[in-house]
Amino acid sequence: AHTEAAVANVLKSVNSIKIPGQRTFCVFGCGGERDKSKRPLIGAAAEKYSDEIIITNDNPRRENEMQIISDIISGMNFPQKRKTILSRHEAINHAITAARDGDIIIILGKAHERYTIDKSGYHSYNEKQIVLSALKKRRSEKAVIR
Repeated sequence: AHTEAAVANVLKSVNSIKIPGQRTFCVFGCGGERDKSKRPLIGAAAEKYSDEIIITNDNPRRENEMQIISDIISGMNFPQKRKTILSRHEAINHAITAARDGDIIIILGKAHERYTIDKSGYHSYNEKQIVLSALKKRRSEKAVIR
């Protein structure tokens, strides 16, 4: 989802199947060296259709990652709904840890990509493994609590 409409459509679809009490978490970022005018619009769409938002990196390339985040936030009005975690890995872990049973977590952006791109180049990345590892950790921690 790399446009305001795409983000809104994904989140509206999820919200249409939500049951009372469920929260929607949205983890996303915007790519560096791409259309900057989309960033506030994407931020606004995420805010409108999510209960909790974690803004993170998504291929900042050579652009300042804090400027990208600032551009996203400029379209948002409710700071209490959002958190910024630059490390995408940590952002995903946070969402999975913070969610209650039954909550919905939407991770927009990288999914199938096998790399991230920042100022120093390309780096190996596997979002599926990050999610599976976080879920496994969550399950084992819940088992200990019981």
